[in-house]
Amino acid sequence: NIDWTAVYDSCRQMHLDLFLQAVLKICAVHLGMDENKAGYKAVFTVQDVDEMPLLKDTLTGGIYGAQDENRLHSANMTLNAVSNKIGGKKHKWVTDLLFPSLSYMSHTYPYLKKHRYLLPVAWVQRIHTYLFNKGKTNDPRKTVEIGKQRIEMLRKYNLS
Repeated sequence: NIDWTAVYDSCRQMHLDLFLQAVLKICAVHLGMDENKAGYKAVFTVQDVDEMPLLKDTLTGGIYGAQDENRLHSANMTLNAVSNKIGGKKHKWVTDLLFPSLSYMSHTYPYLKKHRYLLPVAWVQRIHTYLFNKGKTNDPRKTVEIGKQRIEMLRKYNLS
């Protein structure tokens, strides 16, 4: 049993009500969920929200959003847009994309866990790898394009 009143009220307080409605519409329209059996119709009705951007982004993401390196790199732009809204900051996403935090970088560059002062070296290494990757599995233009589309999707659902 789900307390849909509590779920909806919590989502509304966090400005996630449109997102919740898009998720529920995806479940009902595309995944065959019975809205009456789910029980939320007694509490609220799903508005005529456009769920397709969320569905498309979810499906094209591949497993864990890692369809390709372009999507992975664009995630930094998306997360930055959300965190800026939460923190009330207005940062330039390019700066955060090129120069991620130490905690983020230490996942890919383990030497940073012992030698934090090498963060600028890791940034240069990251940028070099990204721009001159022999496999050409990433494309800076495509990364920015995906990032912009995802940020627009966040705006659509009042998440950024």
